[in-house]
Amino acid sequence: MNLSRFLLILGLSCASASYAESMSEPVGNYNNGCIFNSHSLKVSTDTYQVAHPRKQRYFGDESMVRFIERYSAAVKKNGVGNVLVGDVSTRYGGRLNTGHASHQNGLDADIEFYLDRINPKDLDKSHANILVTRDKKTTNSLFNRKYYDLIMLAAKDPLVERIFVSPAIKVKMCEMTADENMHKYLHKIRPWFGHTEHFHVRLRCPAHAADCEKQTPIPEMNTIAEEKEEALSWFLPPTTDVAKNTQKKPKPELPARCERLAHR
Repeated sequence: MNLSRFLLILGLSCASASYAESMSEPVGNYNNGCIFNSHSLKVSTDTYQVAHPRKQRYFGDESMVRFIERYSAAVKKNGVGNVLVGDVSTRYGGRLNTGHASHQNGLDADIEFYLDRINPKDLDKSHANILVTRDKKTTNSLFNRKYYDLIMLAAKDPLVERIFVSPAIKVKMCEMTADENMHKYLHKIRPWFGHTEHFHVRLRCPAHAADCEKQTPIPEMNTIAEEKEEALSWFLPPTTDVAKNTQKKPKPELPARCERLAHR
């Protein structure tokens, strides 16, 4: 083998090894996991900005960073506005000190309900709008077509597995959707209390991440009317079984691979 060919093979091998080492990998599940080789969002770009950057919760799986770039470009192209990204994960993932049970393996991100660009020096201030009434049962006058599009554009991304919104917002989006062909996107949008100032995007496990735990599939529904009925059911009194099941569950043990990251 001549020297030039040897150096070419060596260079390709080193490049391949370097790429493998830099690939991010979510481990465990969304509520109990970590991230290897996380990637960082930029704090301020032409299409998105990060809220409260001092908290340093702008790390995630590479697929999340690429999603935010792709999604925010689509939001701008469609004339919706600027994307304000809330919490994603910390550098190594794992449990956050405040605010969330999830956001642990770099595949969750909050998108705040705010569409204007912010002076970068003011990003640590609170800007998000509350889009539901005080009783949480209906959207308020601030919810409009732009916020509908902000959520729906995320739902259309093929890597998005599900989105969590306030039940009142899910009801309103069902009422605003006349085309049954849009049901496949509405189906990804799940009602969940809270989420009045932001919606929560959850990506599917990347194909290469063997230790990323997939979620149970969303229950099947076939029409927009069924989607609305399910969202409205969140306002019914809880069943006896649900009311009794109020004990706080103990924290699960971290996946073995995450133990060595937990003490960094």
